[in-house]
Amino acid sequence: MRYARCLALALAASAMCVPGFAATKVEMREFTCPVDDTTFTARALVETDAFGGTDSDFCPWPKGSSGLPYGVQVCPKCFYGTRNDYFNQKLPGDIKEKLKTALEKWRTDHPKVTKVEDLTPGQRWELTAVCGMVKHNHPPVMGELWQRAAWATRHHALQGVHLAFGDPMSAFEMIDGMALDLKAERNKTKALEQTFQLVMACHRAGDAKRRDEFIKVLEGKNLDAEPAARLERLKQAFADEDVYLQRIIAAWNEALEKDLVKPEHQHVLLYVIADSTRRLGRTEEAVKLYNKVKESGKIRPDIQKMCDFMINWLSPE
Repeated sequence: MRYARCLALALAASAMCVPGFAATKVEMREFTCPVDDTTFTARALVETDAFGGTDSDFCPWPKGSSGLPYGVQVCPKCFYGTRNDYFNQKLPGDIKEKLKTALEKWRTDHPKVTKVEDLTPGQRWELTAVCGMVKHNHPPVMGELWQRAAWATRHHALQGVHLAFGDPMSAFEMIDGMALDLKAERNKTKALEQTFQLVMACHRAGDAKRRDEFIKVLEGKNLDAEPAARLERLKQAFADEDVYLQRIIAAWNEALEKDLVKPEHQHVLLYVIADSTRRLGRTEEAVKLYNKVKESGKIRPDIQKMCDFMINWLSPE
């Protein structure tokens, strides 16, 4: 069956993810917070890879564990966050005070996060973005930070699941095959796991409509405590990523409106805006944006190909 073939490919990929083959490397480094002078030691990213495939919005997947959580540092005392290489840079006194106010508000809005260890990978990048808004609020950079928050959230939600997506377009054929195999599955335990796999595969592909349909299937089942909790974690992660996608769109629209991006890079931002819009389930709007990318002049061949595919796939016949 097609799902069995896909699963075999996924298992072959996951075989490369044993500790000896994990390409994501980190090292312990010492940092000193420029806001409150706290010194701490934490893991910092050395290198990672994208051999696990790339999503339609350019989200890279490593063969091993995600490196995104280690690309930024967060102070264990005040929660100041920024990229590793910039963390120790000194800050003006007025910026420090504004950061303290912003970070206190963030912590008030997130009462369940009492220590750095409670932060999700997405929240680590979210805090970096919050601090970025205080320090410079430069729209192109802010869009990139929110994008990393979205990617980190996606990686974390789908951790341990190795989908053999050769490229973003192959994902849709794979999902079709998985759905057909689910219909033929008679073992309830296997069918439940296959449904979870479909939810996660659809999410990675950005197919919000089919993802939500499979979520409804799971919600209609009398789930035991463990799968019920698993479903709630996934739904929360998807909701969190939606917030970050909205902020990507807002930041990069502002960057384009204010002409803050080099002309040769503008179509790339517009494409990610289109794809983020699709991932939010706003299909008709996404199609218009993909067409706008195609009309913007000379564009990268990979983006041309993705726009053509998405327009044909999303547009009614």
